[in-house]
Amino acid sequence: MTISLFILVNLTLFPALSETTQGNNEINTGFIYSVRYGMGGFSESRSAEGSLGGGEIAFDIRWPQWPISVSISQENYTNSADPTQPYEIARMVTVSAFYCDNLINFDKVYYFLGLGAGKLSVPRSETTPKPYVSSSYINIASRVHYQVSQHFSLYAHIKYLNASKTVNDVELIDYNDTIFLLGIGYDFQL
Repeated sequence: MTISLFILVNLTLFPALSETTQGNNEINTGFIYSVRYGMGGFSESRSAEGSLGGGEIAFDIRWPQWPISVSISQENYTNSADPTQPYEIARMVTVSAFYCDNLINFDKVYYFLGLGAGKLSVPRSETTPKPYVSSSYINIASRVHYQVSQHFSLYAHIKYLNASKTVNDVELIDYNDTIFLLGIGYDFQL
């Protein structure tokens, strides 16, 4: 629903930018939209496995005439389908802004460098009445995107996550981790 609302607001506020027009040797290719799905994880010493696995689903908007991209993503990193440990990330929603451009001499390869902020939720201990505790966070991210065809792409994404929350001298959330993801994307224009 969030992604649908994001598209609707974008097309309502910027209708001229999302249209493809030609005339007077001027070409406006409009926005490029991407839906991405990636899997990966990060090392986590509190986990018995020593790591957490998970993934993201993301929606990006990029205008080729400007070297910027905006992204909204939802992620989770756990050891099981139902997160129960306080070090697992049950839900993480991020809004990011990226500088993006082609790699020199590679018109099918793009790099993205950016910053993001959002909110994450982790399970509380079994002795507390509320099931999750939440905190804001920031991340620094980089992504390399390879355009396989007009609509499909592959990507590798690395991000540094920093989040913490302490209540009554008890550290409930503590992440200083580097997350790595590999994924596939579908690109389209409206």
